[in-house]
Amino acid sequence: MEEKDPRSHLVSNNSDEEIKPSDLQGAGNFAPGREGRPPPLDVTEYGAKPSSVDEDVRTPEHGQLEPQAIIGEDDRERVEDLRDWTTNFPAVTTVLIRYDNGNRCSGFMYGFDMVITAGHCVFEGGEWKDTDSMTMIAAYDARESPAAPYGECGATSLHSQNGWVEDEDWNYDFGLVKLDCEVGFYTGWQGVFWTERSLNNSTAKIWQYPADKNDQMWVAEGVVSHGPLSYYTFDHEIDTEGGSSGSAVSHYFSYPSVMECSRHCASGIHSGWWEKSGEVINRGTRITPARYNLIIEMSHIVQP
Repeated sequence: MEEKDPRSHLVSNNSDEEIKPSDLQGAGNFAPGREGRPPPLDVTEYGAKPSSVDEDVRTPEHGQLEPQAIIGEDDRERVEDLRDWTTNFPAVTTVLIRYDNGNRCSGFMYGFDMVITAGHCVFEGGEWKDTDSMTMIAAYDARESPAAPYGECGATSLHSQNGWVEDEDWNYDFGLVKLDCEVGFYTGWQGVFWTERSLNNSTAKIWQYPADKNDQMWVAEGVVSHGPLSYYTFDHEIDTEGGSSGSAVSHYFSYPSVMECSRHCASGIHSGWWEKSGEVINRGTRITPARYNLIIEMSHIVQP
């Protein structure tokens, strides 16, 4: 059972305690999303800060871009008018993760004060990322003014699974970030789900911050397969670039759906790429029962 696998336990940058995912029964489960509301006039009311990067848009050199893949023709499209939260859900729940060295990752909100992302966005090269060097900005767009309508937040704690922290095993490329603000109260968040049913050849979207697009949000659509990599991962043909790691692989289900999770729900997290039969294909970290439970448990932890 996955919950008995020590490599599935959640570890943190600021605690020696390991969180063991609780047992789950059945063939699937889901947690619905929550639509947000317009940006407030004062972002400090939920602990955020006005953005300090509106005039500081830096594009990484090519060597800094993570190895991601465009599959065939580049199908990415720029997300327009992020200020209209009524038509751009769940785009507004997408988070730009900026590091002081100019690198980037993406993530997505779940709950009032938590971001789901890839494991290598919080722990890489045998070290935890420095929380003081990370800035988390929901619905950021460098071409708009203000570029960060929901403000920016800091990271208070970083979390990943033992399998990633100990071995950097790509089967465990899963990360969570607890924030010093409750920006999710305004942005909302999309749902998450796990299922034993096949999602082969299903369509999904990735809202992302590719580093070749100058801190603008882009979206791409493509086909997902929950095999044959492993129980822990899936492959997909959705176009991404460096900086896209940590984005939600998001499905849309009309209500009621065979998966029970209605509207926008994430089945996994974009992770990277691999070679399959001599061709490049993108890879996602699947939301397994253990990861689903860890997401729910961590979202309920109140920051001191």
